Amino acid sequence: MSVTQDLSIERNPKSEEAPKDKICENHPVTLETKNDLSILHEEQAQYNEAESLLLEAVEGRCLKLGDTHTRTQESLENLIGLYEALDKSEEANEWRSRLTSRDDAEKED
Repeated sequence: MSVTQDLSIERNPKSEEAPKDKICENHPVTLETKNDLSILHEEQAQYNEAESLLLEAVEGRCLKLGDTHTRTQESLENLIGLYEALDKSEEANEWRSRLTSRDDAEKED
């Protein structure tokens, strides 16, 4: 005698229509992933995608961790590096003004 079970999961249509959860978008792990993914996009010459992800990572980290946190500064440095690689020195300089010295950042951690 064989027993079978219906293991299918019924989906809630309302959950599929729900807007993105802003809490998850700004979770530190999500922001870390965005930062890391931007590096991959840059290495593959997908500069618009890299820039978009880095801007999201910087903004999210500023809100979640603060402007001077080392992780925020890491994303800022990556964004500046991207702009420099693309010969966008004006944009790089604008963001460079938000960098803190390593000594200042370490005092806050």
